[in-house]
Amino acid sequence: MSKFAALLGLLFVLIIVMGCTNWSVVSQNGIEVNQAHIYLPAVTSDGTTESNVAAAYMVIENMSGKDDRLIGVNCDFADAELHTMSMDGDMMKMTPVEAFELPNEGGLILQSGGNHIMFIGLRDNIRVGDEKQVVLRFENAGEVVVPMLVTAEK
Repeated sequence: MSKFAALLGLLFVLIIVMGCTNWSVVSQNGIEVNQAHIYLPAVTSDGTTESNVAAAYMVIENMSGKDDRLIGVNCDFADAELHTMSMDGDMMKMTPVEAFELPNEGGLILQSGGNHIMFIGLRDNIRVGDEKQVVLRFENAGEVVVPMLVTAEK
């Protein structure tokens, strides 16, 4: 297959995936998660990545009746860490953190350039269009299982 045909095929898949994406909404233990997805950088023509890292972005709302904290993440395809981004002079710096605060009736946005989940040492051959199960661990609400679509878009 020519490189052009492979790239055209990947473009077609990306258009379909992004155009038809209905982000799932997960609601468990008073925590609501929506728009959850895994961003796969440096995507190749077959929809995989040459990178060994990926990031997760989402919106989390706390309707549990009490303040909470996102304290960890588990998955079977990589090691996962909570990260934040900050400016250090004129350089953007990514730093692991122990937790993200989630006030009662408040929200937390995990996004590119800010707070996010970092997947390090990808163990699976992850592809754009795959769905991966990720477990978010909260201090009070416990575990919330979130299906996340793998995309090439932040």
